[in-house]
Amino acid sequence: SNIESIGMNAFNECTGKLEIRCNIPVAQTKVNGAFVNSHFSSVEILDGVCQIGDYSFYECNKLDTLIIPSTITKFGNLAFYGCSGELNINCDIPDVANANCGVFQGAVFSKIITGDQMSYIGDFAFCGIDKSIDIVISQNVEAIGKYAFQGCRGKLYIDSKFVEVDYFYIDDTYQKCNNFWIQESYFTDIT
Repeated sequence: SNIESIGMNAFNECTGKLEIRCNIPVAQTKVNGAFVNSHFSSVEILDGVCQIGDYSFYECNKLDTLIIPSTITKFGNLAFYGCSGELNINCDIPDVANANCGVFQGAVFSKIITGDQMSYIGDFAFCGIDKSIDIVISQNVEAIGKYAFQGCRGKLYIDSKFVEVDYFYIDDTYQKCNNFWIQESYFTDIT
C-alpha cells in the first residue's frame, strides 16, 4: 500500500521502534521529510516497500539500527542525511548522478553491512559519509560504481568478488587494490 503524504514533522522527536510497511512519499524540502528529526532507536523497512523519498530520515541521529530490504528500487536525495547507528542494506544502490545529493550523503553511520541480496553498489553510493566507519561487503556484490566510497574512512571488510579495478588511498598513500574500486577513500584497514 502507498501513503500519498505525511504531514510536516509528523514524527518529530518520536521515540521507540518503527516498522515501515508502505512506500515513503517524496518530500519537496528538508523539513517535509517523512521522519525528519525523529528519535527512533530502530527502523525496519519491511519487504514490499520499493521507494524511500527525498529527505525521509533527514537528521534521524538517534538510530541504533536501520534495516533496508531487498525490495527498495528507488532512493530519494539525501534520504539518510545525518542518520546514525548501524545500517543493514539488502538492496542494490543505483548510481547517483550528483555526489552532493547522494542517498547516504552526510550520514554518520557507525557500521554499514551489505546483505546477501545486494549485487551492485552504484556511483557515489556512500560518498560523503564523513565519519570513521566499518563497512562489511557481502560475497554477492559483483560491482561497485565509481567513487562509491569517496571520502570514507575506517575499516573495510571484503568478502566478495568484484569486477572493477582501480586505486584507493590508505594511510595517505595511493595504492593498487586488486578487483575493487574505492577511489579517493581513506580506509585504514582493508581485509
